[in-house]
Amino acid sequence: MATAAQHETPSATRVLEYFTDNDSQNEENEEEEEEEEK
Repeated sequence: MATAAQHETPSATRVLEYFTDNDSQNEENEEEEEEEEK
């Protein structure tokens, strides 16, 4: 059980970081697109 939790934590953190990075990039892209449309 302990080993499974230890293995899951790093991957879960990477997944969260992956989505967080994508969210920030998507927000920046959306802002750029909105500025271009104006």
